Amino acid sequence: MFGSIFRREKVFVFERTLADGRFKVEAKVKVDVRIIQRDDFPRIAKMFQKFKIKEVDMACFAPVITIAKEKFKMGHICVVADMHGNIVHSKWIAFNEVYAGLLERKMRMTSDSAYVYGSYTVPEYRGLGIAPKTMEKGFSYLYERGIRKVYSCISHNNFPSLRLAHKQGYRKIGTITYTKIFKSRLYRCEGETEEDYNKLKSMFFL
Repeated sequence: MFGSIFRREKVFVFERTLADGRFKVEAKVKVDVRIIQRDDFPRIAKMFQKFKIKEVDMACFAPVITIAKEKFKMGHICVVADMHGNIVHSKWIAFNEVYAGLLERKMRMTSDSAYVYGSYTVPEYRGLGIAPKTMEKGFSYLYERGIRKVYSCISHNNFPSLRLAHKQGYRKIGTITYTKIFKSRLYRCEGETEEDYNKLKSMFFL
């Protein structure tokens, strides 16, 4: 009950410049990395079967497939890692104006930018370098299509994702603290530099 009245979220915003198209990462296992197609949706649902409710608000396969299809219609793409016929990792990439769930707020991407979100690895396949290997494909795909900057929002206490962001060459450009009291929403923005601050203000309509 208290959570529905009051919520505070501290989110770090990261930026990664795609200076060229060369991205090489070695995983500890061999995986097939690709951009998903519509016939992958049932297998994505299967991957999410082991999700705990506290990790995502999904209780069965049907919502996962529906949500994936909706994202697909909005022009989002999903990069997956396939191992022995099973999808073991996925991450979504969005363009233009997107919804940042951690902040319950829309954010605006420039035409040469993209937003990476929703990264998940099946628990037994974590620590094998699969997530960075998948992003290698994602970075190359984006660079070929004229994308030169990639952004990501990560909760301040999501330490695995924070470590991964640093390994992948992301730079923290600022922090947004979001406070929700009943229906009121308050946002406090802090940039690492004045330029970063102005970028965040514009990106999140603050």
